[in-house]
Amino acid sequence: MQALERERERVVTFLTRQFANDNLSVDELETRLEMVYRARSVAEIRTLASDLPDLDAARGAPALRPAPTPS
Repeated sequence: MQALERERERVVTFLTRQFANDNLSVDELETRLEMVYRARSVAEIRTLASDLPDLDAARGAPALRPAPTPS
């Protein structure tokens, strides 16, 4: 049961971040959250977020700049 609750928390956080990044409307967020809390398996919970972009990958690695040349 602990794995189910951890996954539920993870997906709820993920969905709220998606909403904050304008990837979900209020109605879509509410619908998905209701479904997350009704879900009875980890797999069922995961499918509720599987169509959304990975926010961490979308950011990419920070750009590196060369060091300034000494004057």
